[in-house]
Amino acid sequence: MDRKLVIIKNEDAVIRVFDAYMIINSDKEEVIFSYIHIKELYLHQKINIMPYKLIKLSNFFKVFLIDHHGNILAHIEPVS
Repeated sequence: MDRKLVIIKNEDAVIRVFDAYMIINSDKEEVIFSYIHIKELYLHQKINIMPYKLIKLSNFFKVFLIDHHGNILAHIEPVS
């Protein structure tokens, strides 16, 4: 199985985190991602998401915060 990079550049996107998948809603579409299909997640720095959800996601794959140019600002480390 080929795992993918997921890049969310829309700062108005809404991310709902569940045990095995997440749902990303934007003004144009709704997408469901299973964690086993994600290699790395890149999120716009202004996306409204709680820090504990970022840490939860980092237990499944690498999570990064990016600016509007796509530059990496932070890497979220998993908590062991």
